[in-house]
This record gives sequence, C-alpha cells and structure tokens, in this order.
Amino acid sequence: MAAERSERNNDKHEDRGERDDDRDQKDRREDSSVKDEASEDDNQDNDKESKPTIFQKTWFKVTAIVVVIAILVAALIWWLIERQYENTDDAFIDTHIVHIAPQVAGQVTRVYVNDNQVVRRGQPLIEIDSADATAKLQQAQAQEAQAETQYNQAMATERGAQAQADSANRDLARYHMLQRTAPLAVAQQQIDQATAQ
Repeated sequence: MAAERSERNNDKHEDRGERDDDRDQKDRREDSSVKDEASEDDNQDNDKESKPTIFQKTWFKVTAIVVVIAILVAALIWWLIERQYENTDDAFIDTHIVHIAPQVAGQVTRVYVNDNQVVRRGQPLIEIDSADATAKLQQAQAQEAQAETQYNQAMATERGAQAQADSANRDLARYHMLQRTAPLAVAQQQIDQATAQ
C-alpha cells in the first residue's frame, strides 16, 4: 500500500510536473507572441519614423514660405495704394466742389442738371420761382413812384412858397414907394404885415 501511495504521489508529481511544463510552455508561447507583436509595432514605428510626414517634406516647407512671402508682398502693395484714398459710404472724395448761392431767395421750380454732371460757366443750373422777386420789384417801383410824387409835391409847394415870397416882396416894395410918394396912402400896419411875410 505504501508502494501504491508512493506511486500515486510520483504520478501526481509527474502530472504536476507535466502541468507545470505545459504552463511554462504556454507562458513562453504567450511571451514570444507578445514579443513578436512588440517587435512588429517597433518595426511599424521604425517605418513611420523613417517616412517623413507631409509637413516635414522640403517641397512643402518651400511652398509655405513662398505663399507667406506672396501674401506679405500683396498686403504691402495694397496698403501702399489704399492709404492714399479716404474711405466713406456716401460721399465722393476725388472731385471739385464748388459752392453756389442764388442772388435772390425763392422756391426752386426746375433743376436743369443732374448729380455729378459737369457744368460750364454761365450754364443755368436751376430756375427759381419769380413770384416773390416780381412782387418785391413791383413794391420797389410803387415806392419809387410814391417818392417821386412826394418830390413833385414838395417842388410845387416850394414854387408856391417862392411865389408868395415874390408877391410879398413886390407888395413891400410897392408900399415903400407909395409911402415915399404919398405917405397917407399906405398905413404903417400894411407895411409891417408885408415885412412880416
């Protein structure tokens, strides 16, 4: 029995040994497959490292530098040209502006030119309603006629006064002559009245 037991123990040890051997072999296989995969990854990494990316290629770098320089030159040229001009939304900067003013005030009835049209000296631009100007002209003519009438009246009054003065001077001269020739023919009161006038 003891022999049987020792045989069983030996068999168990052998089975365990075989199992351990199987496990060791299995572990070795797994290790080797992991190593193979790692070596394949390393090989792929090495392949990737040996192949440059598009950003590392010389032609890409040269092209990028040329494009950047072209953009900078274009921006410089644009700036040099555009700095001479004023920008606005609703005005014309490059033009000759001439201010005009009418000689008389009134409402505009007609416009003979369009916006931004070239005009010549003496060319009519607008027509102003002449009703106001005509009314003012007629008023001025009426005032002139009134002033002329007043002047004529003043002249007539002056002529009348001159005629009265001449008549009074003649009467005075006549009274003085009568007083010398016939002192009783003219009263002193008549002479004083003629002198006062």
